[in-house]
Amino acid sequence: IKFLLYIITIFAVFLVFIPMLTGKNPAYTLDEISHDRRMLTFLILIFAYSLVYPVIAFTTLKRYLNGSYSDNQQHFEKVFETLGFEKESDSSERIVYRKKSRLTRFLQWGEDRVVINTSSSPVTISGLRKNVKRIDILFDQYLSK
Repeated sequence: IKFLLYIITIFAVFLVFIPMLTGKNPAYTLDEISHDRRMLTFLILIFAYSLVYPVIAFTTLKRYLNGSYSDNQQHFEKVFETLGFEKESDSSERIVYRKKSRLTRFLQWGEDRVVINTSSSPVTISGLRKNVKRIDILFDQYLSK
C-alpha cells in the first residue's frame, strides 16, 4: 500500500502540480485519465507491481556461523558499521539495524531496516535484498581474514 501511495503521489506531482506551478493547466484531467485505455492499463500495471514489489525487493537469508552469534558478534558489528548502519534496537532474540543517513532512509522510503534473528540455529538476516546480499558478502570477507 505504501509503494502504491508513493507512485500515485509521484504521478500527481508530475501530472498536476508541476504544470500548475509553471502556470499551465494540468495535461490530463481525471475524466481523461479514467477514459484513456492506455492510462488505465498503465495504472493496472503499477498496481500489480506494487503487489509484487515486496516479494521482489525483500529477502530473508539464513546464515550459518562457526559457533554462536555471540562468538561472531564483533564481525557483524564491523560489517554494519562499514556499510553505514546503526543499531536501532537490541534484544536477546532480535537485532534491528537502520541506515545512519537520513537522506538514504528517505530515498529508500523508510525500508532500510535489516533484522537479525539470533534465536534460531542458522542466524536469519531479513531486509532489502541488496542490503542483505552486501552484508552477507562483507561478512564472508571478515571471516576469511
